[in-house]
Amino acid sequence: MLLSCPHCLNKLQPTAAQQEKIKQALRELPTGKVLKISCPTCKESIHLNQADNLISITDSTREETATPSAAAVAQSVAAAVKVAPMAPEPPNITWLQSGKMVDEDQALKGDRLAMVLMTADEKRTLVTKALEDLDYQVEFPVSVEDAKKRMRFVNFAAVVFSSAFASASASVNAGASAKLEVSDFHLHMTKLPMAGRRLMLYILISPDFNTLYDLEALAYSANLVVNEKDLAQMSLILKKALQDYHDLFGSYLEALRAHHGNLG
Repeated sequence: MLLSCPHCLNKLQPTAAQQEKIKQALRELPTGKVLKISCPTCKESIHLNQADNLISITDSTREETATPSAAAVAQSVAAAVKVAPMAPEPPNITWLQSGKMVDEDQALKGDRLAMVLMTADEKRTLVTKALEDLDYQVEFPVSVEDAKKRMRFVNFAAVVFSSAFASASASVNAGASAKLEVSDFHLHMTKLPMAGRRLMLYILISPDFNTLYDLEALAYSANLVVNEKDLAQMSLILKKALQDYHDLFGSYLEALRAHHGNLG
């Protein structure tokens, strides 16, 4: 006997006429079928079979304060609980070792400027070569302020920012362990107007990242995150990121260009 809605747990209070209609419908219900009614409170569907019934609150032989059993309450609560979805796992990047990407010939090539905020070392050399192989012209600002100044006058197609540069560019008060997410340049990037930001590939590099993990990139308002240990495959990683970017925004940007002219 159903006493309350299994979704919102509110007590069901059908009128005598409504109860009679439900009983009649249940009597005529074919075997194996269910009768659907809506909860007047939450509007969710309630399924009844021939073995179910609704308590008659107008029946003087029953107590108006009748309550569902503990088992019924537990079952109703369990049905109402929504379990938060688990975050997806970082992607499997073992294919990087093959040195080739599926549909590599379709990867985008850029003919615009890229700005790389990295300390001058072997890691920057790997990133620079990957960008230049895709026809990017690369610039190297000497500081965060220099980078922000350049962005006022130039539309960069790609910006690469590493945690090492964030630490090196931090003020004395911030210390050498400055994090990407609280760095002045990263905050500057997250506040850019979307009209220009959507045209820019923003790449973050840190030893803490999971390479090509889109969920992590989204959390940092970036297009791509790369772990430093994977920089030897930066050329392949960049091709994959550009292809994904094109698949996601290509049609949209083409429509904008057709409507407003060349956005580049």
